[in-house]
Amino acid sequence: MAESEQTKARQARVNHFLSKNSNLFTENKVLKFGFICLCLMVAYQQISIPRMIESQRTIILPSPNIQYEIGRFSANDPYIFDTSLSILAFYENVNAGNVESFFSALLLYASPQYHGELKDLLNQRKKIIVKLKSISYFTEFVGHHDITVKGDEIYIIYNYYRRIGGKVESAVRKRLTITHVMQNGRFMITKIADKEV
Repeated sequence: MAESEQTKARQARVNHFLSKNSNLFTENKVLKFGFICLCLMVAYQQISIPRMIESQRTIILPSPNIQYEIGRFSANDPYIFDTSLSILAFYENVNAGNVESFFSALLLYASPQYHGELKDLLNQRKKIIVKLKSISYFTEFVGHHDITVKGDEIYIIYNYYRRIGGKVESAVRKRLTITHVMQNGRFMITKIADKEV
């Protein structure tokens, strides 16, 4: 009798730790918990990854004094200014010898929607420049105070010269307006126009 009481006591202690619910019910709870955790992680990633991509910047150091910061849809002022001056050089500093390469380089900056219109504009200018082989054009940019950025428009004020043979005509003050957009870290021209001021 003592053995059976001891067995019953052991059985009672063991039964205390045994689950009264089926293992299937316990497995379903664990599965539900795991599924909820997975859904929360996916939701967090869907929210945080686009934010990280937006805030990601590429930093370029072309010289010790200048730092370009380029993001997916934005860039800092030094990058905008230097790119604008390159566009000014490709657009205005031309002659019959370099017009083809300069205008081809300028077309690389054109947005896909504006590419055809810009190409037509540059082809009209190219016909005149190639026809008048003894004439060359160049610009003089005074300083960064002559560049202003307002939203997506960049205004550059500069002196425009025409050289005929060996004689340079007096300067004409002009303003180049570049409308741009940053797409996936690329500076893209959506419109360009110049006029005398």
